[in-house]
Amino acid sequence: MSELKELITKAKQKDIKAMEELFVKFKPLLKSRARRYSKYELEYEDIFQQASLLFILAVYDYQERLPLTFAGYVKKKLRLKIFLVKNH
Repeated sequence: MSELKELITKAKQKDIKAMEELFVKFKPLLKSRARRYSKYELEYEDIFQQASLLFILAVYDYQERLPLTFAGYVKKKLRLKIFLVKNH
């Protein structure tokens, strides 16, 4: 089992250290998405918080289905959910 798969499995079992490790690995992605969406008159910090929450939810929701990787799943979730927030 790959390190990422193992971390996801542990995080789904409420292993806080695994969730923290996943968050640290994906924090650059969350920051870049927050910067991207902050260009649309949304506050960076608000978007980063929203992205962080969506990331945690994505960990719990993720079901491995190739060819969609976990990173791809997270990007898709962020794009869809933050887009909805932006348009309300």
